[in-house]
Amino acid sequence: MDLKEYFSLVFNDYTLRTITLGTAILGAVTGMLGSFAVLRKQSLLGDAISHAALPGIAIAFLITGTKDTNILLLGALVSGLIGTFWIRGIVKKTHLKSDT
Repeated sequence: MDLKEYFSLVFNDYTLRTITLGTAILGAVTGMLGSFAVLRKQSLLGDAISHAALPGIAIAFLITGTKDTNILLLGALVSGLIGTFWIRGIVKKTHLKSDT
């Protein structure tokens, strides 16, 4: 497939257009947020929150027994918030930096 055919598919095929647009928006937003996180020296906070969200998803699934996206996201939100407050408490009470 040459470049001309690819651009023709991007503008004519609904699925490829949606995927391309979604990927471009996701890349732009995460790039900007990542830059701000690095400048504020909180680059590892996002990694810690993502690791804290996984147990929330698992617990929400174990409690409800369903794969409903909203329930799993709510479990991830609660678990991520608990992890964030826990990290903030550790940073305030100790001499550790937030990106440790």
